[in-house]
Amino acid sequence: MSTHITKTWFDGEKLVTQEIAESEVYKQEPVAWLYRDSWGTLKLSQIMPPPIGAFPVYTTPPAAQRQPLTDEQIIDCWEKSTGRKLPSTGPSISQLIAYTRVVEAAHGITGENT
Repeated sequence: MSTHITKTWFDGEKLVTQEIAESEVYKQEPVAWLYRDSWGTLKLSQIMPPPIGAFPVYTTPPAAQRQPLTDEQIIDCWEKSTGRKLPSTGPSISQLIAYTRVVEAAHGITGENT
């Protein structure tokens, strides 16, 4: 069983229905379109298709795709912020990287990046 939603809208004189697959359900779509009319006045449109030259308006900004820092980036940040060099191996570097991974995970940044 797959999850989907049904999107329904009025298009001129007919009712249009479209099933949206699970993979598309949580993708954000514009709620309106911002454009200038022939007199230069800013207007909002919720009609599809949007007017020519219109810009999409969202309820929230699109989510950023954040990636974990590489081990080298972590070490570089440490050295730039403290002015001290870390040894290339040993507990100091592994503890710094482990701590950074915990902080990244707490902020929803996960994945493989070494």
